[in-house]
Amino acid sequence: MTTFSTWTQPATGAVRIYISGFGATKVWAEACTADAFGFEYTIRAVNQNRNRSELENIVNDAERAIFTAAGARIKTFTEVLSLVK
Repeated sequence: MTTFSTWTQPATGAVRIYISGFGATKVWAEACTADAFGFEYTIRAVNQNRNRSELENIVNDAERAIFTAAGARIKTFTEVLSLVK
């Protein structure tokens, strides 16, 4: 089961939404300016033991997890933030 939690960077106040369920890989969403498709967040994944292709697959899986949890294809960071319980 995927869960969502927040972390706020103390120095800048930037909020990250961590997405669980990807083993040792840290996966989070962070706010950004809207891209060409209207998405106002980006998903990042970090794991020193994974290559770029594997990390991109994890990012795609995280995006599907967000859409599944929301029950729709959400595009704003605020909507992703609402998934945190």
